[in-house]
This record gives sequence, C-alpha cells and structure tokens, in this order.
Amino acid sequence: MRRAWGVVVLGLLGLAGCAKPATLSLQQPTRANGGAQVLVAGRATKQSRVAYTAGTAKGHAEVSGGRFRITLPLSLTARTVRVTAGALHKSVRVPAATAIGPYASVAAAYNDTLWETLLSQGERAQLTALNKQAKTIAKASVAKQKAFLKAQKAANAVVAEAKKTAAEKQLPKVLTGTAILTKTAGGRVEATGAAGQLLALSDRVSLTTLATSMGNQAFGRQLGLLTAALGAKSADVSAGLSAADQSRQANTAPKAITSNGVTFNFTYSAKTLTVTATRGQ
Repeated sequence: MRRAWGVVVLGLLGLAGCAKPATLSLQQPTRANGGAQVLVAGRATKQSRVAYTAGTAKGHAEVSGGRFRITLPLSLTARTVRVTAGALHKSVRVPAATAIGPYASVAAAYNDTLWETLLSQGERAQLTALNKQAKTIAKASVAKQKAFLKAQKAANAVVAEAKKTAAEKQLPKVLTGTAILTKTAGGRVEATGAAGQLLALSDRVSLTTLATSMGNQAFGRQLGLLTAALGAKSADVSAGLSAADQSRQANTAPKAITSNGVTFNFTYSAKTLTVTATRGQ
C-alpha cells in the first residue's frame, strides 16, 4: 500500500511539473479607428482580464481567446502603458501624437463659411451677381441704383437668415478630450483635442444616407467644409473617397490619403462610412 501511495504522489508531482505558467506579452502600439485612437494589443493566459494604467488613465480589458485590446485616446505627451495580469507586469511606450493645429482656428474656419452651404444655388448665384454689380453701380442710372439697393436688401435678409440657422449648427469654440461636435444630415462630427490643439477629427455618416441624393450632397458639403478648415484640399479628399468606395466594392481595404500634411482614413462598417483626419501617423 505504501508503494502504491508513493506511485500516486510521484504521478501528481509529475503532472504539476508539466503545468504551464501564466504568460503576458504586449505588441508595439498601433493606431485604431482610422488613427483617432491608440491600440495596445497583447496576449495573456490564465486570466479573464488585465488591468492597465496609462498616465492618469486606468482601466481593465477583457481577455478572449488569450488576446486583449486596449484603446486609448491620442495625447500630446508620450505615455507608458503598464499592463498587469495577476502577478505579471509588462510595459510599452506610446509616442506622443502630432496635432493637426489649433482647434479654435479650425472651428472658426468652419463656422465662418457654414452659412454659405445653407443657400440654394440660385441664391448663391444672385449674391455673386450683386457683388459684381456693386463695383460699377455708382455709375449706373438712379433707377438701376434703386433696383440694386432693393435686390441687395432682399439678399441681405436671406444671408441673415442663413447665418441665424448656421449658428445652431456651428462647431463649439472649445474642445476638451473627445467629444461629438455636431450632428447634421451630413453626418456626426467627432473630435479629440488637448491643450487647445486638435488631434483627430472624424465625420461618420450612414450608408443609407449616402444612398440618397440629398444625403449625399449634405455629406459632401459638410466634409468639404471640414477639409478646407483643416487646411487640406477638397479635391484630394474627394479622389480618396472615390477610391475608397471602389475598394469597398472590391472587398479590399481602402487606402489612406495625405493632403497638405493631413492624413485621411476611410473606414467602412456594415452600416456607416467614417472619414478620419489626423496628422503624422
């Protein structure tokens, strides 16, 4: 009997010796969500979740199939992300993000021209004609001057109404952290900022909206205004968007484009398109 118990004990010790220890590993940080966030991915065994700290931020990430993903907002300062799984600890350095530029300047550029998109094609044509006529009206007859003043008064009323409506849809003057700036027929505009600087900006629109003529035009106008406010070229982004749509139809990943130093990523889901702008990815 003693010999039998000895065999059992030795057998159990042998099994214990074969047990694999818990593990934890981290990958180098990458960008996620079109570049608007930092992604720290890794592997962990014998844990259902891991804890992490990144500067003043902290939280947990679930482990599924031995893998976990931690997403963090962009920051102007480099950070060390420390991950803990049980008694194991690993750290990885996340570099600082490059700002697109002062947020206040971007918001002002967008807000100053927003009212123009609310005018009809005929109203815009009339304003252009009146501005051209204003250069020579002083030499015109009294009758023509009176007609001009009447038309100008009506046009000013249209502009005033457009500016009043635009005021309700303008971007906020201040941005802290990540926030939704506006929701319109042209999509949901979201941005991340820090210390007065804009780090990322995105416009998300449903594919259902894009399938309609009015929705497509609203998205195009809004994205055009945002592109100009960021200092990029609308023609570049338009070309990138067309190429992204072709990639989607071919079931391939859309390619990012860069215009005047601003990088635009095009991300499709089953229901939405998101155009994200960052700098220095």
